[in-house]
Amino acid sequence: MAFTQGDVFLCRQELSLSDFNADDFERKNIKLPQKIATASPVRQASYLAGRQAARQALQMAGESGEFNIGSDAGGCPQFPPAVVGSISHVRTGERIEAVCLLARTTSARSLGVDLENIMSRDIAAAVFNQVCDASEKLLLKSNLHFTENVALSLIFSVKEALYKALWPEVRQIFDFTDVAVVAVHPLCQTHYYLYLPDQIQCGYCDITLKRTLAPGVTQGRCYRADWILTDKQVLTSVLVS
Repeated sequence: MAFTQGDVFLCRQELSLSDFNADDFERKNIKLPQKIATASPVRQASYLAGRQAARQALQMAGESGEFNIGSDAGGCPQFPPAVVGSISHVRTGERIEAVCLLARTTSARSLGVDLENIMSRDIAAAVFNQVCDASEKLLLKSNLHFTENVALSLIFSVKEALYKALWPEVRQIFDFTDVAVVAVHPLCQTHYYLYLPDQIQCGYCDITLKRTLAPGVTQGRCYRADWILTDKQVLTSVLVS
């Protein structure tokens, strides 16, 4: 499945673990890095699905050739110079889903995408203090009437997307608590509102930095994170212009 709007491209690939074989890399002409070759079959399948989504997005963006998207020392995908991109993948049972968000550099300096399964209530309760504070949870629950696990899944995902979007500039690890969701705007048309046919809500959040991370990435700076929610998953993205 794929979606495009202007200079922004979003592609999704699905892969069944029962059908996956490491030989699929050679058949699909996708380079298998040594680090991935020694990883688990789930990790290999996730990598393959992500690179397939990236290749499709590059083709949609008009990039010719069959690019092999490698990774830098930090594990970030390396795209051709004319575009910026981000990949995310998630496992649901025996199915791997991967998404690639891509934009031309004329439209974005960097970006991040994240796809997550909705957390169970037990997991949400266990990780709550690591992901957000009480004001963030209250903000989402009061505006969207989400259950706690859905609210936390959304907060987790938008912060993951922001982390990926800022990494090229900051090149340092920062915590979930270093950023805060300060406003939520539900039921609006996002960039990708047609992407998931079973969506139940969509909108965007305002996220602000609670500390300075790098020159130009300073305390108080605000970013927009688009989100789409289904009853099972949340998809989020951040574009930095």
